Parts: sequence; structure tokens; C-alpha cells
Amino acid sequence: MQLVIDQNQLRKKPLEAFLAASMKNHAVLTDTAFFEMLKGNVPIYVADRSLEILSRFPDQVLVTDGTGVLMRKELGERKAITTLVSNGLTDRFRATLRKARSYYEGKEKIFPIDEATVLKETVTIKLQRLDHDLHKKILQDGISALKKAPSELQKKMRKGSFDKEVYEFVFQTAFIGFRESILDLKFPKEVVEKLYTDYCLTARISMIGLLFAMQWFETHGADSLPKESVTNQLIDNDYVVSATYFDGILSEEKRLNALYLKMKDLLEANYKN
Repeated sequence: MQLVIDQNQLRKKPLEAFLAASMKNHAVLTDTAFFEMLKGNVPIYVADRSLEILSRFPDQVLVTDGTGVLMRKELGERKAITTLVSNGLTDRFRATLRKARSYYEGKEKIFPIDEATVLKETVTIKLQRLDHDLHKKILQDGISALKKAPSELQKKMRKGSFDKEVYEFVFQTAFIGFRESILDLKFPKEVVEKLYTDYCLTARISMIGLLFAMQWFETHGADSLPKESVTNQLIDNDYVVSATYFDGILSEEKRLNALYLKMKDLLEANYKN
């Protein structure tokens, strides 16, 4: 079993139990997990405490490519990717975990991640990932799209009722968002439709954005939600998108687990026909 690991689980017993249960179990670390682990002012302090469990099971860790890298790859090839895992990044991180194990056991004096390098490289990443105004607009645009649904359908969504009619609306509306997001690429209509119905990564991001907006549409709380909170939740949504390529997600966040189940239902319901 391969589970995407919420960064908040890296120091907790469920992760240790999962990896110890079987050598066939793998922890999947995404670029989001690395970003959340290293985004603070003292990244090595956090990493030191976050990698101890993983360092005991280095061969059971998989690392994905960056979301942007993967999106550019599939759009460049006009073909949906089938895996997020990077063999190169996985090999390098496993080597880092083995060095970290030596550090934890007192065989090495220096933790195998350079803080100065991390702080330098995260400057640009923070600017990209922590654009609060943009993220608030994304949520508001999603709410606006949901308000275009027929009134009876809006009532279902506000009650949290996700039946076939609701999912069909999500599938069709997310397609519009997906199509607009790649408009500049000037792909032929059949290429756009093929990418979407093959559930490419960019399409899944469009779908999760609408399902996320639906959570706040249900509670009427989108307008009062601080933009910083929107950013945090959108970053967390990346875990859900990644988890759809594996066997699930390891997280204590009820919102994320609920979102994953809805996303899984959407992908498995075959609304493409």
C-alpha cells in the first residue's frame, strides 16, 4: 500500500505503525510535504524532528516530482501522466534518510540538510505558494461557478448531499475551468477533451478546486474566511490530488479525508461518458 503522508503526520505513531506493518507499505512524500516541513525560519530544527521515523524505513519512502514539473510534462507531451514518483528524487532522499539515521544514532555530528541552502531556495517557492490574494480569488471564483447551478442543485450542495446529479455538475463545471486554464496553449478541442477524460493532473487540480469551493459553499463561510487560511487549505488540497494516484492519504484532518473520498468518488464514477 502506498499512502501520501500529510506533513503533520511525519512525527506521529500512525506513520510508524503503517511502515512497520509491512515492507510493502510505502510513505509517499510530495513537494507539498517538503515545503510545509521546510518553510519556517528554522527549517533544519523542524526537519531534524520530522525525519526520524522515516529514517528507520528509507527503502519504504517514495518521493514525487514537483507539481509544476509534472503539469509541464503532461501538457508538453499532450498526454496524462500515470505516476507522480521521481526515481531520481526518491534515490537521493533515501540516501539523505540513511545519513540522517547515522546522525540520530550519534555516528554523524551534522544533520544531512544544509540550512543556508534551504532558506535560499525557499524564498522563491514561498512567493509562489503563499499568494494569499490569488488563492482567495480562486475560492471566490469557485463559489461563483457553483452559484450558476440550478436552485435545486444548489440546495443539495448546501445540505452536503453529493448524489449523481451533483457529481455530474462538478465534472462538467470543472472541465470549463480546466479548459480555460490551458487556453493559451491553443490545443485542438479533441486534445483538451482527451486530457480531461484521462484525468490528467491539471484536470484533477481543477476538480479538487471546485470540490473545495463546495465545502465552503455548504457552510456559507467563504466570504469571512481569512485569505491566509484559504492559502493553507489550498496547499493541503495538493495532498488530496496526489493521493488519487496512490492508495490513499494518511492525515488526521477530517476536511482532507472527506475531500479525498469525494474526489475518489468523482474519478471512479465514470461521468466522462
